[in-house]
Amino acid sequence: MKIPPQGTFSSGRYKDPHKLKAKIDSLIAAGVGQGSMEGYEPWLKIGSFASQGASYVVPSMKCPRSHHFLSKSEYHFYLLQEFAADVLEIREQFPLINYGRTFQIAVEKGFKPSFYRNTTIPRVYTTDFMLTKVNAVGERYLSAVSIKSRKDHAKLAGTKRGLKRTIELAVIEKTYWDEIGVQWDTVFAEDLPVIRIKNIQTLKSHAQIKASLCSDRLINGILRFLHDIGLSAANEMTLKALVRSVSKYIYMNYVDAFELFMYMAWHKYVVVNINDYLIRVTKPLEIVSVRGELLSSTLSGAA
Repeated sequence: MKIPPQGTFSSGRYKDPHKLKAKIDSLIAAGVGQGSMEGYEPWLKIGSFASQGASYVVPSMKCPRSHHFLSKSEYHFYLLQEFAADVLEIREQFPLINYGRTFQIAVEKGFKPSFYRNTTIPRVYTTDFMLTKVNAVGERYLSAVSIKSRKDHAKLAGTKRGLKRTIELAVIEKTYWDEIGVQWDTVFAEDLPVIRIKNIQTLKSHAQIKASLCSDRLINGILRFLHDIGLSAANEMTLKALVRSVSKYIYMNYVDAFELFMYMAWHKYVVVNINDYLIRVTKPLEIVSVRGELLSSTLSGAA
């Protein structure tokens, strides 16, 4: 059996139900699954389960901590949120911390409550993501999201209770969040935009670069170059040819110019189409818009 790292909650480590309940209550009292930004610790982490498929521990650009994802679809959804301008914070494996209330909701609706195996201790449900978002007028709000799979639903539909139970659990989760005024949605993994995700993954690898490469002088040089030649001309070049022209204009070697250009695309100083085509150096990069004003201070994100 895979041994969970210290600090990771795993119900399988506790054979005594009294010790299990004491552990759950102590984690809640310690603030696990609560807090925000670097002060947030997910309820479940890599190693919380004895056996699992693809899993990821990923550093974030939105806050100084790493995120724990228990599936590829969770990781892909995270990438979309990491790049989204209206998402301020991403909290994964977010617990429905009032586990007494989830038990009550199940009873009230005539559903079988969920317990930890071989105990009568109500299970602490988790929502895959709790997002802090901001709307067009600057108001913050919370959005809870569960990631599901249509393929899994199809398999469950062929079992006696599988899909019915899945629906019951979703109703409990939605009811819980509705009661405290949190928007809750289900996103299916099959609906996630593959090209956008791959392009975000490419750009994210350049989200932090050496501070010496992202000076105001160099960034302003690229902005001036793009304004001077115009987007039509820039979009006719392959990415490789465009960066070579940029590198000559700002007197920088090609490799460093490429790093800086992609850095600027991640931080949206150069907005590119990442929805329709994979980013390739041998293909044109469709630039949608370029920041109009020049910089007066260094951009964030320098390593």
